[in-house]
Amino acid sequence: MEIVSLEHAALNVSDLEASKKFYGVGLGLKEVPRPDFDFAGAWYVLGESQQLHLIEEKSLVPTSNRRNHHFALRVRDIEAVEAQLKANGIKIAMGPHVRPDLVAQIFVSDPDGYIIELSNT
Repeated sequence: MEIVSLEHAALNVSDLEASKKFYGVGLGLKEVPRPDFDFAGAWYVLGESQQLHLIEEKSLVPTSNRRNHHFALRVRDIEAVEAQLKANGIKIAMGPHVRPDLVAQIFVSDPDGYIIELSNT
């Protein structure tokens, strides 16, 4: 099997509107059209060809730490990202800090407790 790339990641969210505000407004991701499924959701572009799919699951219980369930987004300018997060009222859970291999990281938590790593790898 030859894997070409990661196409999308999907997250179950308890409150779609709160998650859309976090990902769309807070992180500045571009929402794109999705098929007319029989369940609520939203799709966002990540980079050039990957996507993030949010699927509303109202019975999901948000948690304060889903560290084992996180994903990382590569960014160009970690200082600009930090400023954008602060300007949009997104609480930074950890960072910015620089790892021993000189990668700068910031961690934020979405409304359901999923951790998103932002790094300049």
